[in-house]
Amino acid sequence: MPNLNPYTAEAAILSRLSSSLTDCTVAAASALSGRVDPTEYCPGVYLKPGEASVQTDALKQKLARREQTWQVHVLEVNHNGTDSLAATRAGDRIALVLDALLGWSPGEGYSAMAYAGEDEPDYLDGYALFTVNFSVKQMVKAI
Repeated sequence: MPNLNPYTAEAAILSRLSSSLTDCTVAAASALSGRVDPTEYCPGVYLKPGEASVQTDALKQKLARREQTWQVHVLEVNHNGTDSLAATRAGDRIALVLDALLGWSPGEGYSAMAYAGEDEPDYLDGYALFTVNFSVKQMVKAI
């Protein structure tokens, strides 16, 4: 029977990122919920599930696949909002994220992770946020 839990990939992705990014915090984005000062969590890499869609096999109508977007948020200190090296530091971490996740599968029933682009960086008071998106397909159910 296929795994029907849409979020089982999270633990595997976090483990993979943790083994590749040893010089910063790696955690679920929920760790930041309600935090007053995000700079306390810089540098850091935080994983958040994004949008999902379901696809069916139109010819056979026997398979359903769920495509999940996973957002990897890279937080870097941005001193006084003028730290020109924040993007360089984030870029180094993003390169490690790409190396760790591209083509890797989070487990049985999942496709390899695919690069799905990046969001525009946010330069905020004290920190900068860079987001890289990945998509992965999961076999949900034989109909």
